[in-house]
Amino acid sequence: GMVEDAEFHAQLQRYNAFLEQHQDDKVLYLEIGIGFTTPQFVKHPFQRMTRKNENALYMTMNKKAYRIPNSIQERTIHLTDDISTLITTALRNDSTTKNNNIGETEDVLNRTD
Repeated sequence: GMVEDAEFHAQLQRYNAFLEQHQDDKVLYLEIGIGFTTPQFVKHPFQRMTRKNENALYMTMNKKAYRIPNSIQERTIHLTDDISTLITTALRNDSTTKNNNIGETEDVLNRTD
């Protein structure tokens, strides 16, 4: 199991302070390879924070399609390719790939409909 020592609690406090400080900002909640075994740790909090913040975008990288709440579907990007392929492509020094990914994300964040 997870060790909840003093360092863990200090990091948790910093994480929660960061979340509170940016709760209304443009935020990308990036979920990488999270299944449904323990959704209460990442999946549900990210979806809840996306729902509460109209400026937030929720992105999930997972081959499996899990239900996305209706309230955040328009601000959700679901990438289904292999995670290592997605990350390798994103890290490549290919300006065309970078611009396309950035453009798609900006389109979702800037929707007015």
